[in-house]
Amino acid sequence: MNKKDIYPVWIQWRNRYRLYVSIVLAISALINAAIRFWGDWGYFYTAMLCHALFGHLILAFFYDKDMSLGGGGADLSDGPVARGIALVFGVVGYSVMFLFNGSPWG
Repeated sequence: MNKKDIYPVWIQWRNRYRLYVSIVLAISALINAAIRFWGDWGYFYTAMLCHALFGHLILAFFYDKDMSLGGGGADLSDGPVARGIALVFGVVGYSVMFLFNGSPWG
């Protein structure tokens, strides 16, 4: 039996396309921050930092590494449910950062 045959199809897809997904995540975050905050460098770097923090959770899941954000996260030994919750948190946080418009008072 081939090693690829024991993994589900979605994990094979994830392993095949994870580099391309990570490139798309990075480029989309950079384009979004550049269009919204060009010249307002404080908000630009804030948006890029938050995209990097939440994107780290997504990429750590794709590459089967420990997922961490601040003081929490999910290790490899925590199981699929904890890693799935951390992945959902990362995807939601990453998506919400596309709606970040800067400070409403500034």
